[in-house]
Amino acid sequence: MYSQCRHIRNCWNQVSETIVGTEGQMGPGGGGPNPYNQEHIDLIAAIRQDEARNEGWYGATSSFTAVLGRMATYSGKVIKWDEAVEKGPDIMPEQFAFDATPPVVPDEDGNYPVAMPGMYDPFNASF
Repeated sequence: MYSQCRHIRNCWNQVSETIVGTEGQMGPGGGGPNPYNQEHIDLIAAIRQDEARNEGWYGATSSFTAVLGRMATYSGKVIKWDEAVEKGPDIMPEQFAFDATPPVVPDEDGNYPVAMPGMYDPFNASF
């Protein structure tokens, strides 16, 4: 799946997804309701009908799929879901504050480290 989201003033802006499979591809304009509107329609309907609506599992699994993609892209390795859950690094900041030092900082020339496939360790998360 390819997903793109760009919202920058005075630029070409696009929000789209394209799914590519063994039998073809599907993207925007495939018919049906606008999914961005439909999610609000579904939520409002659940509220009015006093029904629980919890899509947390979908959000968590799609977010973790993106994490797997980053780990695989940075390292150039096949990363398995269970292995990433078990051995994946904790990249959360030690302190949540606007003045906290981020986990990755630029070098003396102002350059940030770049993950190099084949060299980056996805389970150590250091450059």
